[in-house]
Amino acid sequence: MTDKDKSLRGNNPPTIVVVAGEPSGDWIGARVVHALQNKDINIRWFGIGGDHLGNAGVDLVRHISDLTALGPLESLKKGPRWLDAWTALRLRAKAESPVAALLVDCPDINLPLARALKADGIKILQYMGPKVWAWRKGRLRLLRDRTDMVALGFAFEKPFYDAACVTSTFVGHPLLDAVLSENENDAMRYQIRRDLHAPPHAKVVALLPGSRSSELSHHGEVMIEAGVRLLKKGIIPVFAPYPGATAEVWNQKARSMGCIIWQKPVLDLLKGCDAAVAASGTVTLEIARAGVPMVIVYKMDAITYRIGKRLLKIPHIGLPNWVAEKKVIPEMIQNDVTAQNLVVAAENLLCDAEARRQKTALASITQKLGSPGAADRVAAMLLNWLDTP
Repeated sequence: MTDKDKSLRGNNPPTIVVVAGEPSGDWIGARVVHALQNKDINIRWFGIGGDHLGNAGVDLVRHISDLTALGPLESLKKGPRWLDAWTALRLRAKAESPVAALLVDCPDINLPLARALKADGIKILQYMGPKVWAWRKGRLRLLRDRTDMVALGFAFEKPFYDAACVTSTFVGHPLLDAVLSENENDAMRYQIRRDLHAPPHAKVVALLPGSRSSELSHHGEVMIEAGVRLLKKGIIPVFAPYPGATAEVWNQKARSMGCIIWQKPVLDLLKGCDAAVAASGTVTLEIARAGVPMVIVYKMDAITYRIGKRLLKIPHIGLPNWVAEKKVIPEMIQNDVTAQNLVVAAENLLCDAEARRQKTALASITQKLGSPGAADRVAAMLLNWLDTP
């Protein structure tokens, strides 16, 4: 055993800092931590994240439950809390001198942090690059200067990074691992529908309002109202927000209106659904990978929307449409997101012709997401840094 092997497995392990500012990044980052743990590598971890990273053994200097924000107004409100989190992280980094930093998505948080950590001699791996193909292409220059590697989740992103001379590699999307670890079959579908108390031939529609508290406030009411209308048509609505204290308030309201509540993993729910109405975000890729027809929606506060409409000239809001490089999944935004419009969209998804069309498109999207093993590939990059002086 070499001296490096002994240090990686012995009493003087290296330290890696990990920062995930959102629930989806928390889950993605935790998979990398687990991938390195599976190699029997002794590494100390600390950082900012949520329950997934905490349960993976990361010593959290701050939890993200009170840090996540959507849009400029919320970001301003949460600014002091993030400043406190940054300060705590920097002090810890100064004390422990980590070898590397794994920064997951969340560029508004991670790009300023990357500059500070890189100045301290820490190697920076940005996992899931910012959406420079949609807006704020100036971030490419920051990524070039502040990171050592950007691990990309989408193949179509690579030309943007290459043109800006940003060191990057396409690792595939991490959601592939989660979906492919479960083999969908009729028995599982039957079990999920039993859990939902859904008759064999009933149509089931998942209502997925998002993970942030702000997304729940913007989507919860309209989705619940749409669920009530679907129920009157004999269609079973299942309300499934990301778990959390705010979500429970909405769950109680949805339950009182007759919607079924789902509090287990969304991937399990999708095995028993016929269609989904989902807030734009990572969950839409989970739905695509599961082959469930969907409509993508998004609402935000009026000021954020007006600012975004002026600044953003983008063809799509949904990730599946970006991956497909054309609009194959219907989208609704802001004032178009009404209960009646959601009901009409859901009913259309339940028609055989539209369901077949979408399933064909979703299969093509899935192929473009790469192959399973993204977390292992990112873990290998970190491990190489640990082995390199």
